[in-house]
Amino acid sequence: MTVMVRCIIFIRPSILGIVVVMEFFMTCNSCITGGHEVEEMIAELNVQYPDKVKFYQMAYTNSYTCTSILDFVNDNGFNSVPFDSGAAIVAYYGGFGMPTFAVVGGSTHEVLYTGIGYSSGDADDMGMAIEEFFMATSVNEVYAGATSMNIFPNPAINTFSIEMNLKENADVEVQCLALMETLSIR
Repeated sequence: MTVMVRCIIFIRPSILGIVVVMEFFMTCNSCITGGHEVEEMIAELNVQYPDKVKFYQMAYTNSYTCTSILDFVNDNGFNSVPFDSGAAIVAYYGGFGMPTFAVVGGSTHEVLYTGIGYSSGDADDMGMAIEEFFMATSVNEVYAGATSMNIFPNPAINTFSIEMNLKENADVEVQCLALMETLSIR
């Protein structure tokens, strides 16, 4: 006996909207370094999720002028959208170190990542949080002869495993489909 199980792997950006990465900065070297590394990570994600990840840089203190903010962004070659008067916003996301990063996603602005200060590898951590936000797995149909079925990790980014316990021996066919119903794995 052969049974078929369909699992659908789908990407959620069209459902949940965009992710916003915010850097709250002072004009220090670690803010510039962190900003450039995060901007590279965002560029890579925007290849996979076009126009779904935005980058905003905000001055931590309210004493920065619009001119000084624009100079910081332009002089350091950033492609971000700059804002001034960020003191209240950075306090909302949990304090300040040079720089502070907050990553939010979806219509509810779910906080995906916050970091006070910047260390090598933080951009990777932010990227993983964004990937997890955009990726998910679900099971569309489960064979009635299965006593249990588990897909893990869930959500999955690159790989996942399927564990199924059956009431009796059977050949099982698993089809993994993209959201648009195109066969991606068989």
